[in-house]
Amino acid sequence: MTVLWKATREGGQAAHGYGRWHPRRWRTVSGALIPCRRGIHYAAGPQILRWLNTELWVFEDGSPEDAIDAGDKIVTRRGRVLERVQAWTPQAATEMAYYAADRAVQVHAVAALRTAGLTEQADTLAALPEIVDRGTAGAASYAARAASDAAQVARPTYRAASYAARAASYAAPAASFDNYAARAAGNAAGAASDAARAASYAAGAASDAARAAEREHLYEWLLTRLGWTP
Repeated sequence: MTVLWKATREGGQAAHGYGRWHPRRWRTVSGALIPCRRGIHYAAGPQILRWLNTELWVFEDGSPEDAIDAGDKIVTRRGRVLERVQAWTPQAATEMAYYAADRAVQVHAVAALRTAGLTEQADTLAALPEIVDRGTAGAASYAARAASDAAQVARPTYRAASYAARAASYAAPAASFDNYAARAAGNAAGAASDAARAASYAAGAASDAARAAEREHLYEWLLTRLGWTP
């Protein structure tokens, strides 16, 4: 069963649009549904990786017959949040940012560099410590940027290393902001997105499948971290 999600700011405040979400209280819109402009928006399964925010809720679509799949989100006419996922905390968001960044650097960027014959750069990234905190994330970001500069002549590899660097950059400041919860969640979303992009560029012709596979992997990690069994 695909889990439906809604991400909000603190207190159920809409992250995009307006209003506040209250548990089990329906919200409805009229008129034509237009993604990003008019409708009740939510995420199905791995789509939530892009929209992670301070709070995470289980969502119910009250009019699935009207729903429009916009690719990275679903738009419907009527919906409500059911329960807040208490396990989604700033700490969980930070851990996800580190994990996604680590995969972008040490799995996808390394693979792309090896494919391009850039063994020295690949070995440098592979030898980095696991990304588990700001220090290791910062070091990985610096190393991945250096690798991407060295790989500019091989465009797919360059992009993979570049996105790996971005993912690590997202993870590096995960705990350094006053608005910790929102920033940590945003960094997790950014790192997850760039990890998927790194996977797609590392895979070359199989890019779409590789990106989807990475999103599925990160989504499974998220479910496990939340202790969630659909």
